[in-house]
Amino acid sequence: MKLDYLQALKRVHTARGAWVMHGQEPLLEQNLLDAFRSNWQQHEIERQRYDINSASDWKNVFNALNSLSLFSTQLAVEVHGNIKQ
Repeated sequence: MKLDYLQALKRVHTARGAWVMHGQEPLLEQNLLDAFRSNWQQHEIERQRYDINSASDWKNVFNALNSLSLFSTQLAVEVHGNIKQ
């Protein structure tokens, strides 16, 4: 499902699964990401960030998806980068 900025902002509190954010407006992207982070913090969801510089960096992301810390029941994984291969 494709959502514009305002539609995505309305769904932050009910968001589940994988979300892909992209666009030409860095300020809107950052604002939406801040809304997600605030929601994760309110619900005590652990957050991990990964910066992708090469295709092999995805291995770390997939490993993170299969592991939780001892004190977490939910995990939000942020992946940042601009890799095209």
